Amino acid sequence: MTMYMLLLVIIFVTFAVVAWRDFRFALTLLFGLLPTYLLRFSIGPVPTTALEIFILTLVAIKLVRQPTIYPVSWRMLKPWRVPMLLMFAAACFSAAHAPDIFAALGILKAYYVEPLLVLLLCYGALTNDTKRQVQQNYIWPLATSGVLVAVLGILQYITKLGIPAPWDVEGRITSIFDFPNAVGLFLAPIVAMLVVFLWTKHNQKLSSFLFPLSSLTLMLTAIILSKTEAALVAIPAALLITLCISHTPRRTKILVILLAIVFSTAAFGLSSTVREKLLLADVSGHARIAIWHETATYLNDHWLLGAGLSGFPAAIAPYHDATYFEIFQYPHSVLLNIWVELGLLGVLATILLTMQVAKTVWRHREDSVVLAVCAAFLTMLIHGLVDVPFFKNDLAIFTAGLLALLIIRSRSDDAIALHE
Repeated sequence: MTMYMLLLVIIFVTFAVVAWRDFRFALTLLFGLLPTYLLRFSIGPVPTTALEIFILTLVAIKLVRQPTIYPVSWRMLKPWRVPMLLMFAAACFSAAHAPDIFAALGILKAYYVEPLLVLLLCYGALTNDTKRQVQQNYIWPLATSGVLVAVLGILQYITKLGIPAPWDVEGRITSIFDFPNAVGLFLAPIVAMLVVFLWTKHNQKLSSFLFPLSSLTLMLTAIILSKTEAALVAIPAALLITLCISHTPRRTKILVILLAIVFSTAAFGLSSTVREKLLLADVSGHARIAIWHETATYLNDHWLLGAGLSGFPAAIAPYHDATYFEIFQYPHSVLLNIWVELGLLGVLATILLTMQVAKTVWRHREDSVVLAVCAAFLTMLIHGLVDVPFFKNDLAIFTAGLLALLIIRSRSDDAIALHE
């Protein structure tokens, strides 16, 4: 056994012991370990990741201790079951007709099966959490992992070490990831959640603001150094929409909206770089427009089934006319990503799920946790207009955790009130 595998075994055994002794703490720890999907290895012929082993460990321990947890949790998710079942059915069908069945099963496992299991785990274990416990059990672990990602990225920028080609030429940090946009995709929704928690804090001691403020500073710095412009647009846009949804006084809303209009108009008018980015007039924008056009042409011929899980690169090759850039793994547009991966059924499931999320947020918009989840989802959605906000191991589990939080906080106003 290599030293790498021996170290992983020690980590997994330690995590299992912790989970057996304190399951809630281990589940909390999971959200601080999302980037461990980058630790990859194989068990026989089956590739896996450290994050996957952590999830399966939690599932196994929960089944041993409470074998009814999944059926009970599933029955309690009545308003959400139809869109979730449709999404899962679309994923299974897309895996079955994918050109590479082995790769498709890996995607099905990592992006659909495991997130659903995590959602049910969270719903079963964290149902009665108060707002303070939500921060301790979900937000702070996420922020901690975000800070680590940010610090490593900032050190990359300072030392100029460890930035892979071709990003080293542009000076764009990647932190622990393989490409710069992954930094923004991971950090941006965490930043949005922290901002909401800060603005909804009342009568709190100054010391309670130190960790979120320092975390925000580090993560925003890392996003800027990664030059993930879409994240820098998505965060304020998502926060502005969340503010409008909230019960914030109307005068405050009008003032903030006016300031946002003035600032964005000035930035658009005075900066040619901002205009290029927003109008997709730079090289990156041209590449995205080209791949969207190619994808739309492909979907015109395969509108019902799409390309299947992990099937886009091979399927789009005959349609790839803009040869000045490589074929992407995904079309870099949230709607097109879903359509080519899951077909029309997946699009329908996503619409139904989005409608349920929107309805739930609107009904419970007085809850700061719900607003924080709303801000995170909006950040991912807006960023996803030009990128890939879900189809990644850590982001899929992140999304499942957000859904679990939203469902837990909205399941019963009376139950929540008793625990605040």
